[in-house]
Amino acid sequence: DPLLGEEACDTARNAAKNAGFLERKVFHCDKAEHWQEAVAEANAMSLFADKSLIEMRASPGKIEHALLLDYLKQPSPDNVLLLITDKVESTSQKTQWFKALEAACTYVPVAPLDTARFPEWLAIRAQRAKVRLSKDALNLLASQTQGNLLAAAQEIEKLALQFGEAEIGVEQV
Repeated sequence: DPLLGEEACDTARNAAKNAGFLERKVFHCDKAEHWQEAVAEANAMSLFADKSLIEMRASPGKIEHALLLDYLKQPSPDNVLLLITDKVESTSQKTQWFKALEAACTYVPVAPLDTARFPEWLAIRAQRAKVRLSKDALNLLASQTQGNLLAAAQEIEKLALQFGEAEIGVEQV
């Protein structure tokens, strides 16, 4: 799900920022030269520049494995690499480049939310936003936003803005 993936990336970005990696550079690596530029930036060290978060976005089929393997042998301590891809198939997870990536990095797969767990996710999301939904209101909101986590998250935000911490019933939803 795009929302879960983006929130996972936000968590990684915040952790990097809290660790002193203040500059962020984003590369959309859909061609070999983009990979070369991104890896060169990841390898760059500077005496005066801030430590950087190097964000590389690519589909698994477009990953330049040799460049990535070479970088992973001796990553720069001045940079954190955040590699964002679509789903990495199980066959790719058995390859040399993926095993090297997994050994040197933290791998965070983001799977779609199971339909049966959606109401629980919605309730937790509402609780974090301090939105108090009645059981019927939660069920109605879940049925109206089923399968669309972004829409559900936006509805929770709207309810929080409109009603604050008051109990919210079906009528308000």
